[in-house]
Amino acid sequence: LLTAGRMLQPSAPAVSGVYVDEAEEVLAQSNVYVSNEVQGADALRQTLEQQVTDESIAVAVFSDNASLEATGMEIVSELAGLPGYQTIIVAVGDDLSAGSRVVEPRGEALRIANEAEKSADSLEGKILQTVEGVVAATPAGSGQGGGVDGGLVVGGALGLVVLVAAGGGLGAVLRPRRRRGAA
Repeated sequence: LLTAGRMLQPSAPAVSGVYVDEAEEVLAQSNVYVSNEVQGADALRQTLEQQVTDESIAVAVFSDNASLEATGMEIVSELAGLPGYQTIIVAVGDDLSAGSRVVEPRGEALRIANEAEKSADSLEGKILQTVEGVVAATPAGSGQGGGVDGGLVVGGALGLVVLVAAGGGLGAVLRPRRRRGAA
């Protein structure tokens, strides 16, 4: 994973601890982990599972107590060794960290997380804004897509774009035929 101008490699086992080990176990099955020590953990977990639809993004949320084991960036580095994830977003308390193999330039995922940290009011909002920012900054064809589920609004907007494009294409095809028939 890339962050803060350097390539992230899985950390040495010394960083690993109870919090990180538990997160690794959960993230092997799901792309969202929320520690039970986090206030409102069940509701936050449910919201993130519903909203973070991009399976190449892992989100791990820890209480402030996890900082006794490692910093957010150390946890990002540790979780970078998990297979299948292109981007890791970690919250330790209200502090966000992120790293990505696909978002350029290097350190951009962390910058996006820092911006979200400043502008969103809730932890949920900070995380979802970070996911949206990472998805928006991800180059096309990188294998990372999806992001935050917009439901009917996004589906309707995409459907409208397809219909308008199809209508424009059909109009372009029919116009030349009319001219030939009239001549």
